[in-house]
Amino acid sequence: MFENTCLKGLRVLDVTRFLAGPTTCQILSDLGADVWKIERIGTGDDGRTFAPFKNGESGWYHAFNRNKRSITLDYTKPEGRELFYELVKECDVLVENNAAGVMKKYQLDYESVIKYNPSIIYGSISGYGQKDSPYVNYPAFDGIAQAFGGLIAMNGREGEPGIKVGPGAVDEISGYMCAIGVLAALYERSISGKGQHIDVAMVDACLNFTENAATYYSFTGENMPRCGNGHPSIGMTGCFDTLEGKDTFYMNISSDKFAWLILDAIGHPELKDDPRCATNMARRQNRAFLDKLVNDYTSKLPRDEVIAQFQAMRIPCAPVNTMEDCFKEPHFRQRGELVELEHPKIGRYTVTMTPFKMSRTPFRDPVPAQDLGASDEAVYKGILGKTDEEYAALKEKGII
Repeated sequence: MFENTCLKGLRVLDVTRFLAGPTTCQILSDLGADVWKIERIGTGDDGRTFAPFKNGESGWYHAFNRNKRSITLDYTKPEGRELFYELVKECDVLVENNAAGVMKKYQLDYESVIKYNPSIIYGSISGYGQKDSPYVNYPAFDGIAQAFGGLIAMNGREGEPGIKVGPGAVDEISGYMCAIGVLAALYERSISGKGQHIDVAMVDACLNFTENAATYYSFTGENMPRCGNGHPSIGMTGCFDTLEGKDTFYMNISSDKFAWLILDAIGHPELKDDPRCATNMARRQNRAFLDKLVNDYTSKLPRDEVIAQFQAMRIPCAPVNTMEDCFKEPHFRQRGELVELEHPKIGRYTVTMTPFKMSRTPFRDPVPAQDLGASDEAVYKGILGKTDEEYAALKEKGII
């Protein structure tokens, strides 16, 4: 299966829902792993209920569950638990993002499943981790992690309340972190032959995601200031206006070289010798004065003209794109970051791909997320070897 992919032959048991865990398993599936996603009978992953919908299908669910087999299983029942153990024996990796303690409640935690497969790599994503926190049993979602991990407080404009980052950034970052842990553990297993448990706390991932906020506080004893679209450590950086309106392009002036270039571009070369512009620290402290100079220049010109001029001078800048703009941008199509899939109910729709390229072992060809339970027969009969009678009995008892 997927002969020229990086993870060909690897089997992943996906016991995840919502966003963080499905992100991990989608990355592994893009890399060629055969992912078996366990879903609840009748309802499936909660993500199947999230808007937008097209012909009854959830755009949310289809964004994070391509390339996976969907199987149903009620592992809260003793017979379902035994079937879960059979699945574990066939897999290399298990990923779950239930609340801490849920898997242990059903005897499906790492310590339980290694009795059936000692070499399994077991990834857990939860709000506060599986241990070593006084808040292990607290429920958490992306917004909770953003609040607890400091991201909301540092995001937004100074003098105003903090703002949550719009998309589920911490969910996805937690998913990426778990995928890195799984891949590292797989490499180590190739040496030791042993499996291990990867424990990802979303609030840890959030704190790690706040750039240098921890060292900023450690060095200064102060919280990193909020500066809207700017940067707390860099001057002349942020969104600026053009004839099309406010905040239509972004510029990053992270060195003296770029600062001198932008001063030339806006017609103020004399400021290169001004103490307010002499260093990044000075530019940071005088950002209001300098940002106004830049904005006075750019606001009188069309956005494309400004960007063309600045990019020709090698000044780092970019348009502030909407998603509609991104769909029209040739970069994302040529790089294969936006790809179209065909689904029998939805028709053609677009998804984003895992954002890196392999030179020798490319990703598998992407396929849409499956209908709930579409792979029940293929997995339970084709791989676990259940007879027709056994398979029918499992369905009759509500195990699958």
